[in-house]
Amino acid sequence: MKEESFLRTWKGFTATNSPKICPPANA
Repeated sequence: MKEESFLRTWKGFTATNSPKICPPANA
């Protein structure tokens, strides 16, 4: 697993769920 693909998936996840969890990394 590459970090790039993980970061892309994480960014997409946070972007979709930001209204629910509001992660500091998404700020």
